[in-house]
Amino acid sequence: MNVSRRRPQAGFTLVEMAVVATLISILAAVALPAYKDAIDRSHRSGARQALLTAAQWMERNYSSNNTYCASATDCGSDPLPESLKAVPSSGTRAYTVTARTASASQYLLTATPVSNGPMRSDNRCKALTLDHRGVQAVTGTDTAEACWRK
Repeated sequence: MNVSRRRPQAGFTLVEMAVVATLISILAAVALPAYKDAIDRSHRSGARQALLTAAQWMERNYSSNNTYCASATDCGSDPLPESLKAVPSSGTRAYTVTARTASASQYLLTATPVSNGPMRSDNRCKALTLDHRGVQAVTGTDTAEACWRK
């Protein structure tokens, strides 16, 4: 007697594939925005650190020269050295730090997103600023506290 045995079919059904595809889509929809937000917070953290480092440099310059300006006669130009102007200092630049000295006793530091950098579409905080009094501000839609604390 010749009895043929059927082998069970290996593989996935269309319903199983649809369920897996749906789960992957839901996970991606949740994970990708959270990942981008974490990356943005990391870039902002670098900008905040760069502003604080630049403020320390400005204060050391003031202690040495009794002015925040580049020189006693040059209060309009940016006194920061080039090494403090790029955030991060190597790799893809996210922010550019500049200093504006309105007088010998006042300055305003600004970290501005680079136009073709990873933070170009950051509308929440945009540019971060720090002045000679330690006042922290932003030009975006979020509050300064939210952008400087995250």
